[in-house]
Amino acid sequence: MSLVFQNIWRKTGTVAWLIATIILSSLCVPFIFLIRLLSPWITFRFGYFTSDRLGHWIFDIEYYLVYQKKHFSQTPRTLDLFFLAPKPFSRKQICNSHLETMAKRTLSVNSFFRYLFIANNWVPCGQQSTLEPARLITGSLDIHGQFSVTEPNLRFTDVENNMGHQYLEQIGCTSSEKLVCLIVRDNAYLQSQLGSSKDWQYHDFRDSDIERFRQTALWLSGLGYCVVRMGKTVATTFSHSDPGVVDYANSPERSDFLDIWLVAHSHFCISNSTGLDEVATVFRRPILLVDFLPLRDIRTAGVSIGMPKHLKWHSSTNHLSLDEYLEIDFRDSRKYNQHGVRIESLTSGEIEEAAREMIALLENPSSINQNRDQLLFWEKLNQRLKERRFIHPKARISTGFFLNH
Repeated sequence: MSLVFQNIWRKTGTVAWLIATIILSSLCVPFIFLIRLLSPWITFRFGYFTSDRLGHWIFDIEYYLVYQKKHFSQTPRTLDLFFLAPKPFSRKQICNSHLETMAKRTLSVNSFFRYLFIANNWVPCGQQSTLEPARLITGSLDIHGQFSVTEPNLRFTDVENNMGHQYLEQIGCTSSEKLVCLIVRDNAYLQSQLGSSKDWQYHDFRDSDIERFRQTALWLSGLGYCVVRMGKTVATTFSHSDPGVVDYANSPERSDFLDIWLVAHSHFCISNSTGLDEVATVFRRPILLVDFLPLRDIRTAGVSIGMPKHLKWHSSTNHLSLDEYLEIDFRDSRKYNQHGVRIESLTSGEIEEAAREMIALLENPSSINQNRDQLLFWEKLNQRLKERRFIHPKARISTGFFLNH
């Protein structure tokens, strides 16, 4: 019975919150008219960031800062006001407390601005002064390539950098140039952070077994790299005896601050496509994306290599052709089954080969060029997408992909 009462209490609290939000927003309508009268001297704009998902949140902040500088640096009379929430009429959810700190010291962020945002949209012509997050505009993608020609806008303080370097010293990592962040999504995060009441099994095809990355981690450690297994909530440990491989995700030192700082200062990160690797995108760090789906998630904004999971036909066990692979592009495992397609994870050896390719790219960038296969892949990918995407000159699909497609 206690669970029933908890649900009733939660729903009652949600209704009360919505009523309070509507009342407070209504009281802000006169302020919106006043703000409109001030527009010849100063323009107010209202927006929000979806703070429940780290990847969208941090990317959208950087996207706003980059494009704000490009298009509106000549208009200092504009004041942009933001709040944090999944949606305008959703309660505030913060997936990373340190990113909230960074956002508030970089932008004008306050919970009260939610009511101004709602009131502004109630008054005619409100859309002209509304700032939507990049998640709704571009799907949190840098489709015009501005990240590649600008420096990161988000900054760490000297105190924060000292804290980060102290942690590296603690784990025996002599330099961030030798730091590799290993980000492997499993089913633990969505269940614990976004609600166990929802069935996330349709999403499980995007998960990977951390054990498939052990061979690569040990190989990198042998080269002198410090491999740090990341994650806020993970399903399993990553036990080992090699001091060059650190299971940070299960350590008492794990924090929202280090989650961001470590990826931002890594030599490169290895990921199977999850929100945390967008920190690497924002801080212009190279990304090795392996064992991921769907293919459209391949990173193109910066230096990157992508090697997705295998797709095979149930009827023949043959690999899909490149055109078929690009067409069978879903975010629901049930749809793959409906189309007669089986998903297979990469082997440990395939992941290591992709890592070797990344090391070669970073150590000698001029030795790896965009050959015919690469150019054909990117052209066909862009043809499948709704809008052409910027392709960084050093963004690649792994050579291992062409062995089967």
